[in-house]
Amino acid sequence: MWVAPDEETKPTQQQTLVAFRLTANGAETKLYFTESGFEKLEMTAEQKATLIANHTPGWDDFLSTLQRCAQNIPTKA
Repeated sequence: MWVAPDEETKPTQQQTLVAFRLTANGAETKLYFTESGFEKLEMTAEQKATLIANHTPGWDDFLSTLQRCAQNIPTKA
């Protein structure tokens, strides 16, 4: 798990929680991840919507990079 405040939540020490889970899927590995805790943040609905909108492209970029890295990991023969 990874917990870290970003600029919007840092002043109030509020955080979202990111959880990663790997499971075997035959010869492959499947990644599940969730970011939760937005509903507990003490900010307006508009601020939460903006925060979620700001996080979404970051996860798209992170997951694309992770996929490229994973594809270059040698597999056992």
